[in-house]
Amino acid sequence: MLLLLALLFCSAGMAQKGEVLYGTVSDASNGEPVPFATVTLKKSLIGTTTNESGQFELHLPDTLQEDELLVTFLKWKLPSVT
Repeated sequence: MLLLLALLFCSAGMAQKGEVLYGTVSDASNGEPVPFATVTLKKSLIGTTTNESGQFELHLPDTLQEDELLVTFLKWKLPSVT
């Protein structure tokens, strides 16, 4: 499993109701962006995925109290055929 690091979090602007969290998910070992990683709030299960550049936009509801950001990405290798 790849260690992930979510960087550049900014609480910016207001959506219709709530805030929007912007950020980029990058690989902790080499700093490369991680495309199509899942970014969710642990308790509320509100989430999104990163784009091809590892960037995401997550809309947070007004009712959100405290939560943790959970970033997941599964990397696997197909077995080689001999």
